[in-house]
Amino acid sequence: MLAVLIFVAGAASGGLLGRREASPRPLLQAEANLPTAPPATDGQNPGAENRPERGTKAPRRATKQEPHRVAPAKWAANVLGVTVGIDGRGVRLAWERPTQSNRVVVVRRLVSHRHSVVVFQGQATSFRDVSARPCTAYRYVIINYDRPGHPSTGVPTSVVTQGCGRKASGRSSA
Repeated sequence: MLAVLIFVAGAASGGLLGRREASPRPLLQAEANLPTAPPATDGQNPGAENRPERGTKAPRRATKQEPHRVAPAKWAANVLGVTVGIDGRGVRLAWERPTQSNRVVVVRRLVSHRHSVVVFQGQATSFRDVSARPCTAYRYVIINYDRPGHPSTGVPTSVVTQGCGRKASGRSSA
């Protein structure tokens, strides 16, 4: 007990553990070389020191430029009422065109790929994709273009074509 008391007293006084002194911090100083008085003039022509000499060009002044502003995107209206039908003759897409529609573009890609293909362009309200393969997942995007040529954001739809079921082999298992 006495040993613990001596250890605590020594640690508190710093004699046993030693003193730690904080490292000195560097002082930050800034010096400015600013003129303390305006340049002397003869009093007859104030501001002459800022004018260029005769026959020389005046220095260009920096102009405050406005930040580059991007015009807001103008989007056309999307097609409405999209329906998808799958049968033995392919994938049938149908939609309603907005009143200001000029044309519609249908883009198709395999769900497992990044490359897209335009499969339809025109003014119709439906399209049948007869080139779709059986048992394949496709992603279609129907994009409307208005009369000024602005595209819509597009209406996506995904389908899996028929033909994925197991074929009967003729054998029955017991």
